[in-house]
Amino acid sequence: MPDASVQHPGRKLAALTGLRGVGMLLIVVSHTSFHSGDKLRGALAPVLARMDLGVALFFALSGFFLYRSFARAALDGRPLPSVRAFAAHRAVRILPAYWLAVLMAWVLIPANHDANVSDLIRQLTLTRIYQQHDTSFFEGTVQTWSLDTIVAFYLFVPVVAWIAGAGLVGAPPRRALRRQSVVIAACVAASPVFTAAWAAGWIPWPLGHHWLPAYLGWFGAGMALALASLVLARNEAGPVSRVAGVAASVPGTVYLVALSAFAIAATPIAGPGGLELGDGFHQVARIGLLGVIACLIVLPPALDPSSTNIATRVLSVPPLLWLGEISYGVFLYHVVALTLVADWLDIPPFTGRFWTLTAATLAVTIPTAWLSYRYVESPLIDRVRRLIGQPIIASESAIRTRT
Repeated sequence: MPDASVQHPGRKLAALTGLRGVGMLLIVVSHTSFHSGDKLRGALAPVLARMDLGVALFFALSGFFLYRSFARAALDGRPLPSVRAFAAHRAVRILPAYWLAVLMAWVLIPANHDANVSDLIRQLTLTRIYQQHDTSFFEGTVQTWSLDTIVAFYLFVPVVAWIAGAGLVGAPPRRALRRQSVVIAACVAASPVFTAAWAAGWIPWPLGHHWLPAYLGWFGAGMALALASLVLARNEAGPVSRVAGVAASVPGTVYLVALSAFAIAATPIAGPGGLELGDGFHQVARIGLLGVIACLIVLPPALDPSSTNIATRVLSVPPLLWLGEISYGVFLYHVVALTLVADWLDIPPFTGRFWTLTAATLAVTIPTAWLSYRYVESPLIDRVRRLIGQPIIASESAIRTRT
């Protein structure tokens, strides 16, 4: 059951908290299947190879909730929300728990004991993906490259919101909608262009494929859904938003299309299934396909949050809501748990036992994540809310989504 202290200021969108729980499970499976080797061989390998769909889901959800308040202000012709409050809330949401995860990895995993000060600084400041030479991660924290990316998105959101809303205070909603649409389309288009440029060697940073521009399509999908949800609620939707609204009311059809797209993504067209990235075409195809799938999965509960929507009802079941609430902690701690569990059970890499690894990793991670949420994350968020005196931006549901 969900912790009684958890607040749900916007129950209409609570199903997206449950979707966050689904995304978290996909990310855990992605890592346990790689350690076991099942991601690289066997009948399930093509499916397990695309479990990074969980990251695409989290990025799309982040784009939806972080941009929604800014888009609403632009459509209302009001000044944008406080950047100071936005930055404070984002910092307290991710940094304390992340620093705790780094400390756990440093102390509990022997491979990290010889780390020097510069290694630790790169970890704590979330700047590893911008290093041109030593780009190593602490053992047990490799998955947190996405936090480096999402912090860049935090910095990007107020900027892109200003671009989308500059000079539109008091303007008609239609004019604001056109500007918003153009800016979001530009964000989505930037993703394949940047990815192809990096693959061609024009961006000579080894981890440049993790930079924000490569994933603006995933964030942009969520931003587009945020804009669509607002204009549908106002009865000001254009033809694209209206079609999306109709699609949201038939989630079975939408998810069938998403499943078909996933079947394509599971083929070699989206590149190899291991750590190899493939050439530029395969990279663009993987990011594009996973972005489309994530958008389709988020669309029904985001645009039709009514209780008559089967997707909304399923994603709102209490176990998924609870997993969604603690999912940031699961994301942070599960690779440390996987490393320790594999050692305790004597399961070297690529020697199988996928189901055992997954069950044992979750058994260790979930209680740890709940303790983190209950005694670290939630109290700090509440304290910042009281200090600043403003509601947490983008928390129209209980979602505080981070990959």
